[in-house]
Amino acid sequence: MRSLAVPVLLALALVPAGGRAQPAVAPRTRVAVAAHALARGVVLSAQDIDWIDGAAVRGAARDGDAAVAPGWITRRVIAAGEPLRAPAIAPPPVVRANELVDLVVQRGGAQLTLRGRAARDAAAGERVTVRVDAARRFDGIAEAPGRVRLP
Repeated sequence: MRSLAVPVLLALALVPAGGRAQPAVAPRTRVAVAAHALARGVVLSAQDIDWIDGAAVRGAARDGDAAVAPGWITRRVIAAGEPLRAPAIAPPPVVRANELVDLVVQRGGAQLTLRGRAARDAAAGERVTVRVDAARRFDGIAEAPGRVRLP
């Protein structure tokens, strides 16, 4: 019981005369921005990313988001200090356009694997069309390098 009394008394001390409690310190967020000007097609490294206090920057990738990480690729020119966010940056592709890939279909305990060509680049989790032959195309999900699975 005694351990609860001290925080309650401290919380009551923070309540202003108006009656609404205000936090003593607002939580800080950090925003990923370009450390310097980046050309289109650059693979981001740790030296390309700066983290700034970004309470006022809307729509940017925040600290802890998986949206910005070394290895991601710029899709357009990015100015120094500009927030790094989609669609200006994208995860690296695991499947490349015109690459031969394994198209995996799994139902129950049975698995079927076909070879085909990816129609475009795709990052893990993105949809991609695979051409098995001139007449057959399947839409799957890029899973790993050279591997697409049918949902």
